[in-house]
Amino acid sequence: MQYLLVAASMVAFSLMLLSFSEWIGYGPAFLLSAGLVIGQSSLYTAAVSRNGRVTITFALLMSGLFGMLFVMLGLETYALLLGTAAVFLVVSAAMAVSLRLDLTGEPDAA
Repeated sequence: MQYLLVAASMVAFSLMLLSFSEWIGYGPAFLLSAGLVIGQSSLYTAAVSRNGRVTITFALLMSGLFGMLFVMLGLETYALLLGTAAVFLVVSAAMAVSLRLDLTGEPDAA
């Protein structure tokens, strides 16, 4: 349910960007929309996790995501190439991190 609510907030970003950009221009609208979504999602993460470190990490990751999205959209010609490379790198990093996770819950037999 929590992932669904954060995803709904991300969907609202597109609608806010479209509506605000008609009135204040693309750059300020992107900044405002991203700030609202990051703030809302971070406050929700803080309430759910009750952990400052998790909340700050989440807010930084969301800020990085929106920053990369802003740059990618500005590079119209290379947006697909850059987006594909970014997804590949993120999946590769997730694979590397997942190798270190012990999901069995069994103690190591050292």
